Order: sequence, then C-alpha cells, then structure tokens
Amino acid sequence: MRMIWPLAWPAYALLTLSACASGTKLTPANPGGAAGCVSTEAYFSAQVWDAFMADNCAGCHNAQGVARNTDMVLQPDTVPDHVAHNLAVLQKLALVRVQGEPLLLRKARGELDHGGGARLTTDSDAYKALASFIDRVENPVVCSDTPVNAALEGRITLLDANTSLRRLTLTLAKRLPKQAELQAVTDGGADALPALVDGMLEEEGFYQRMATFWDDKLLTGRYVNGSSAIGLLDGKDFPNHNWVNDAALEPDETVRKLGQGVVNASIAQEPLNLLAHVLREHRPFSELLTANYTFQDPLTARAYGVTTGFSNPLDPTEVREIQVPGMPHTGILTTASFLNRFTTTATNRNRHRARTVFDLFLAMDILKLGDRPIDPTQVTDHTPTLFNADCTVCHTVMEPVAGTFQNWDEKGRYRPPKDGWYPDMWPPGFGQTELPAADRPHALQWLAAQVVADERFAMGAVHVLVEGLLGRKPLTQPEKDDPAFAAKKLAWDVEQAELTAAAAAMRAANLDLRAAVKHLALSSLFLMGGVAPDVTDDERAAATLLGGDRWLTPEELDTKVHATIVAVWPRWDGKSWLLKDYRLLYGGIDGDDVTTRVRAPNGVMLAIVKRMANEMACKFVTADFVRAKEARRLFPMVERTYAPEDNNGFAITAAQTAIRKNIQFLHEHLLGETLQLGDDELERTWQLFLDTWREGQLDVAKGSKNGGVDAWMNGQCQAHEDPDTGAKLDDQHKIEMDSNYALRSWMAVVAYLMQDARFLHQ
Repeated sequence: MRMIWPLAWPAYALLTLSACASGTKLTPANPGGAAGCVSTEAYFSAQVWDAFMADNCAGCHNAQGVARNTDMVLQPDTVPDHVAHNLAVLQKLALVRVQGEPLLLRKARGELDHGGGARLTTDSDAYKALASFIDRVENPVVCSDTPVNAALEGRITLLDANTSLRRLTLTLAKRLPKQAELQAVTDGGADALPALVDGMLEEEGFYQRMATFWDDKLLTGRYVNGSSAIGLLDGKDFPNHNWVNDAALEPDETVRKLGQGVVNASIAQEPLNLLAHVLREHRPFSELLTANYTFQDPLTARAYGVTTGFSNPLDPTEVREIQVPGMPHTGILTTASFLNRFTTTATNRNRHRARTVFDLFLAMDILKLGDRPIDPTQVTDHTPTLFNADCTVCHTVMEPVAGTFQNWDEKGRYRPPKDGWYPDMWPPGFGQTELPAADRPHALQWLAAQVVADERFAMGAVHVLVEGLLGRKPLTQPEKDDPAFAAKKLAWDVEQAELTAAAAAMRAANLDLRAAVKHLALSSLFLMGGVAPDVTDDERAAATLLGGDRWLTPEELDTKVHATIVAVWPRWDGKSWLLKDYRLLYGGIDGDDVTTRVRAPNGVMLAIVKRMANEMACKFVTADFVRAKEARRLFPMVERTYAPEDNNGFAITAAQTAIRKNIQFLHEHLLGETLQLGDDELERTWQLFLDTWREGQLDVAKGSKNGGVDAWMNGQCQAHEDPDTGAKLDDQHKIEMDSNYALRSWMAVVAYLMQDARFLHQ
C-alpha cells in the first residue's frame, strides 16, 4: 500500500529500480575506472595519501608545521581539493633524484638530514606504494574513456529520462516540463537532457532558485521586512537613505508609498540582485565579488544619493549598474546587508567576516583546521594567536583575511582606521601574500581578486549548489576509526569526483556558474534512482549517504503546488501560506533567528501538509471544473456529473473508464509516475474514489438534518469566480452544489495524492 507519511522515504527511494547505468562496480578496489585501469589520482588518493601520508607526513609538512618552509607543504583533509593539491606537490618532488635515487624515497628512509627521521622501512607496504607512485609519475598511466565517476556504473540506478526531466524542470526552472521537452525526451531519451537543461538555465525560475540557494548562506531575509534594511545605511553617508519615510525629503505621499514597497527590499537583497544580474548577463561568477558597482532601481539608487542615469526615476523595474560616490564597491562584500549580517566587534576584529569568506567562497571551514580539544591552562603565550601552535593553526589562515576588512566598521560603514590595523594580529593578506601598502584603501577589492583567482573559488560555489540541489551539506571525509569508514569513504570518494568535475567545468567555462549547475544537475548525485540488487552492504550504505529522494523545502513545495494546481496555497490576501505563516513551521528559515533548515519531517509539518491538501482540494477541484474541458489542469477526462454507478448500483462502464483514466492522469500530473491502467496504485486510488462516492451518496440522501450532508458544499469549496481571470461567474456557471457527491469524491482523491510521499519529496 502507498506510504502517506514517509519518515524514511529516502531509503525507500534508493530501493526503487529504474533505468540502470552500465559499467564497473562501485567499489574501493576499482577507484580508477573501467577495465581495471587505476588512474594516478586514484592510486595516490587510496594507496599513498589515505594509506599513510595523511597520518605519517602531514603533521609536519603543512602550512603551520615545522616543515612549512620546505617544498613539500601539504593541505589537510579539511581543505577542498586537498588530494589534488597534494598530488601536484608530490608529482613535482617525485621527479627529483639525488645521486640517482628518488628524493622522496631517501627522505622517507631518514636520509639527507630529514628532520622527521626515518618514516618508512624499505620492506613496508607504504614504502612500496610510494615507490610505485614515483614510477607512475615517471611513466604516466592513462586510463582512456573513463567516466568522471566510473565507480558508480552498474551499482547505482538512475531515474528514467521522463522522471529526470520532471525533477530538473521543477528544481531549476520552477515548473513542470513543457510538451516540447517531453517530446524531445521521448525521441532522444536521456541524451536530450543536456540541451534541455541549457534552456532551463536561461529562465527566470532559474535565477529565483539560485537566489534561494545563496540566501540560505547570505541570510538577507533578516532585513526584508519594514525598514530594517534602510536603517542599515548611515544618515551621514547617505542623507537621503530614508526618503521613503520622510515627507521633508519627498513631499509626494504617493511616491513615498511606491518607494516603501521597493527600497527596503532592494537594499536587503542587494547581494541576490547582483547574483541574478551576473547570471542573466552571462558574466563570470567572480563578478559577484569583484563588481565595482551595485545593481539597483532608481528608487533605491535615490537612497544611495544616485539620481541620474535612469530614464524613469519612478520605475522600479528599470534596474542598472550604479556606482555610489566614495564607495570602493567590491561586489557583495561591500553591501550593507552582508557587512551587517556578518558584523564585527572590537574583539572579533572581522574574524567572523573572514570565516564567512572562507566558508562561502572557498568551501573551507576554518574552525575544522583546529578541530581538536585545547586545554586553556596550557595556553601561556603572551599573544597565543601569534605564537601558540594550537591557535595559529587557524589564525594564520583567518586573520590575514580579517585584516582586509579593516576599512569597514561594525555597522558596515566605510571607515578606514586612522591608526592602522592591529599590530597584535597577523598582517592583512591572503594565504602567503601580504596586502601591499598601496592597496590598503581598497583592501577588499584586493582580497576579492585573490579569492576569485584561487582554485577553491569554484568549489565554494559548488558546495552551495550541493546544499541547494541535494538538500544536504557535502559529505566530509570520515575518520579511520569510524565503524562505517568503508561505506562513508566510498561515498565521499564518489561525491568528490563529481564535485571536482563540476568545479573544473566551471573554471573551464570562464567561471560561468551554469557549467557547475549543469554538471551537478545531470550527475548521478542528483538523478540517482536507487541501487542495483547485487550491491554489497558498503555499496548500499554509500548510496544511501549520497542521494535519493528528499523532503522538499517550503519554497520547493510551493513551487510544486503552483506548477501542478496552477495556484499557491492561498491566504486571505492571496499570498502563499507556505512562504508566509507556515514557512518556519515547515522547516524554512528567516535569515534572522532561524538560519538552519529542518530537512526531515516532523509532526507539525505533517499536520501542515494535511491542512494544505484538504484546503487545496476543496478550493481548486471545483474551480477546475469551471474551465472548459480542454483547458482543465486536473480533470481533462471527466465531467463533474460523472457517476460510477446508477441508482440501482450497476456500473456505468463509460463513466468508470473515464474516471480511471483521469485518476491515471492525476498520478502522472501530481506525482510524476506513469502507471498502466490496472496498476495496484491506481486501483487503490480508484477504490478511494468509489468508497467516498458511495458513502457520500448515502449521506446526501439522509440530509444534514438526519446526520448526513447537504448537496450544498462548504462555501470555500464552491466556485463563484473564474479561476484564471478572477471575474465573477453568472448563476449559470457558478458551482455551489454537489448533488451526486462526485466533486467531493474528487477532492478526496486530490487531497490523498497531495499527501503522498512522491508529492512531498523530490
């Protein structure tokens, strides 16, 4: 029987078998690809780095270790792309020979004044693996025709082409597939998807979806209500910042009211507006940080003191790039909402802002660099952030970036320090490069240039996309003492291959974010359907960690409701309940007190779903029957007068056939599942319709005065207006009664399907 409240739906989804991929096994024994070929990258990762180097060498050979001034400086597991970086370092050193023998082998034996002494014995597996790696570098191994993730092939099943298309359009374009897209997939199968995705990435829905993804990190929602964002602008810097609320600055009340609906939201969402502009114009994603302008409408530009360059100063839809006098624009880094949402204090000294830069743009959690307990009684240094190794492991990375924010105070105002930056902190800069003195007045512009040039910048964008597309954070590399290490490591390796490929695609496309979106959206991580029957326990566990269907966010569920019913779940003012009153209760965020989404359903969410399904069915089932049959969204195959049986209880064959076909249509339209007539799922839904209709017939016959129901429906279930135009219906076209209980039977069906796992998950 269909599962209505699927608390374990992701596991269910992974057991659903559909179109299988072909190829090699998802197994650590074959990390490199097809035909038994193991690439140098895969060999280094499994046999060198994971096997011994991470534990045996990286303790000294890191940016803060005693070997930090050598040619072998390695990155820890907490740094994205650390394997690729470390491989590049070792490949260079592998070619160095001293007296005819590889330098790495002699150092490993403790020779050549190796400060770490002998680390490996010549008869150890680690020493032999290092020697084999050196041989691979000198005699490169090339694995031809190896997919990005050959390890997935044959073990993880993918969604069929039609289901993939539906998932892609709902996620990327906020709509159901168009008929032309369905035909393209019918003709070309999965091969048609890449070209179709290209089209989706040019739609308004895509820009809106990307804004939601990034706002989960930027948290601008804190300032969207009232005049919160306007209040972030300093009156001395921007004398006209509050013109929408000040009659002395704008005597015309009509103009002020127009501005009140625009200016605050535009200031709050300035980073998101810039993001959308960069995407629409096909600019490199780096411009999100390096833009020497802000992107605003004339009403908001007026608050910044810019009143020229617009053809209509009262048109909020006319938006353009503007430059605010005296402000060294640095993309979103110098927007009021960013600087105030990630503020600083006299003691924090921009460290929070620096951590945000690393997390959001470089996919790096600074705190994990020092992810170990520290005994504060042992920290006796005068300035531990400069001299204590337990502190410098983070502060040497974080504080230079913190120093580049020196010109912006805790209120987000441009206020260069009169006495220079704090001398008891690491000098401003990025990585090993110090901020040049000549660049101090525009230090953030200098920082932005360093960040976008860093290889990790693309990976930072990819990490945000993973959270948005998959509904979870990227997997972290497991600890070796974890009982589930084998499965978690396999999942991590598989995901890293996809993430690395997505970042590489973005870099190859001149930092066009669409390249990363397209790669991830078409990857097995996003289009995973399940696992093959003959997988190992570790492979099954790894697949569960990687993907499967997930609980929709309130924004995503609102999209699906609107796409299928062609209406939101409306409040009294016509706005969506899911995006307003129920947004937080349904696991959403507000950017203020609630900043982390609830990704698993709870009792409150399920109660909201029940109310939504019942109210939507009540209101929009009747409304759909107002439309002409060929224009209906839900009931193109039946009329509201169709009854399954006559007054004597005999089947009306034509009506039953039409009802069954419409049920089949609803399963595909609402749930995205294509089922043949006679399928058990369709039969259960048919039985629900029939039982509801039969019971309703008896209740209508009794009447409300005798414990039954009226033929007149509840007022909210009646139709008095055209659902598309809002025009009042004349008496002939109003729908107020349901004498044969067919309408209310259809309401039961629609409410049932809207509570189904396939409607609530993706």
